[in-house]
Amino acid sequence: MSLASTLRARVPDRNLWIVYGTTWVLSTAYGLALATTPILLHERDFAYDEIGELAAFFGLGIVSFAIPSGTIIRRFSAQRTLAVGILGYAAMIGLFPFLTGFWEIALCRYLDGAFSVAVWVSCETLLLLRADPKHRAFSTSLYAIATALGY
Repeated sequence: MSLASTLRARVPDRNLWIVYGTTWVLSTAYGLALATTPILLHERDFAYDEIGELAAFFGLGIVSFAIPSGTIIRRFSAQRTLAVGILGYAAMIGLFPFLTGFWEIALCRYLDGAFSVAVWVSCETLLLLRADPKHRAFSTSLYAIATALGY
């Protein structure tokens, strides 16, 4: 049995492959943002402690929306939450280079974290709902690989 046929047998749902592809692309964006954000802020004469504080706002957005994301998914669906999360993340990344003040950037980073966690929780929810129970560990491993390849 070839690798491709093994993958198709264990993960026959096309939607899961879309989740894996989306995860890889978004993880690549996350990795690029993680690497370039401090450089951009330093070039704009932000002090290292301010750069660290802005990173904390990103983390605060993640922590603040981790549990509410589940409630939002139950109310509106994982697909809708995923779409809004991706659009929100893209909006924050697109807006970020044009912001100059500390508090503007802090709000953007906070929302960036919130939209990011909406994407993660939505993808993981879709994965667990759609994966064959016999192959959930395998499906989850592919998700982890897609995430790691992006970062």
